[in-house]
Amino acid sequence: MNTVQAAIDRLAAISPVHSADHDQQFALVPIGYSLEDISVPAVPDRIIRHEVFHDGDSLAGYADRFKVGGTLLIADIIDGRVAIYFDYHAGPGPEDVNACDHTGVWKLQ
Repeated sequence: MNTVQAAIDRLAAISPVHSADHDQQFALVPIGYSLEDISVPAVPDRIIRHEVFHDGDSLAGYADRFKVGGTLLIADIIDGRVAIYFDYHAGPGPEDVNACDHTGVWKLQ
């Protein structure tokens, strides 16, 4: 092994990521290894889910987990269902009203 590679291997063992001028970062990767991105993916702004529940306790638990200020709960006795819209008013713009990408429905039996 040459001295340059030995120096790179020693630096990589200490910390593979190093900083340079102008807020740049670089990684020293020893021969035979690879560098992969393991950063956590960004959380989406909006959850897109339509859940169906078979009992009220399940719907209530789900509602407690995801409810926000604009959450809307509607009980329709004629249709025999309770629906929850977590993102009924998802944002400030008119395009966000009645978004309904994240819902839950309990079908009464």
